[in-house]
Amino acid sequence: MNTPLGVSVTAASVIKETAIELNKMFENQTLTRRQFTELMDQIQEGTNMLESNLGRAAQLIQDFKQTAVDQVSESRSDFNVKQVLEALITSLHPETSKIPVTPSLEGSNDTHMNSLPGVLTQIMSNLIMNSVRHAFVHQESPEIEILFEDEGEYIIFHYRDNGCGVDKSLHQKIFEPFFTSKRGQGGSGLGLNLVFNLTNQKLKGTLGFDSRLNEGVHFTLRVPKITPLPESETSAGTAQGHDFQI
Repeated sequence: MNTPLGVSVTAASVIKETAIELNKMFENQTLTRRQFTELMDQIQEGTNMLESNLGRAAQLIQDFKQTAVDQVSESRSDFNVKQVLEALITSLHPETSKIPVTPSLEGSNDTHMNSLPGVLTQIMSNLIMNSVRHAFVHQESPEIEILFEDEGEYIIFHYRDNGCGVDKSLHQKIFEPFFTSKRGQGGSGLGLNLVFNLTNQKLKGTLGFDSRLNEGVHFTLRVPKITPLPESETSAGTAQGHDFQI
């Protein structure tokens, strides 16, 4: 937000100073045609810059608001997958820029789900923040890639980073509550447990995981395009199953 607002303040200042100079020359009757043209060009350039950057700031605020609403909402809606994930990535920029890493997003602009957008953004937010907090300590060129593809009645999400990876002996533990390698450093150990529970219980999908030390991580989420309604669930206990693959 600081960049577009800072540029907007500068542009407004330029417009103000140019208008004062133009008015002063007019009152003193020293304004020539050439000076008038040059000053008006400056005002027009400043106006264009102001409009562009305020528009950018407004879009950022809209993205932040959308993601904030989605994060606390479990209401069902028909949504464009790419738009929801783009808004999430934008909202997380203050955190990802600290590394810095910019998550890439690949997938069709036309892919829709009738599901819980808030749950999907919570899942992806936790995966991104897990990478930010754990993956890139010794990585000079950090990368995060999110790819989604249509597979009939399902959407497949692939999440990858090129970070430090996870030792095979820990694969079964990473989804356990309170398991973290950042104890005392801000890590609660609930992020991946939440990802697992939300994928299985809320989106009725499955979660796959693969990783090798120093080769990053690869999460695979397979979720229905249309999340089953609660009435269609056979029993409350079916959502508790551990259906992830190593």
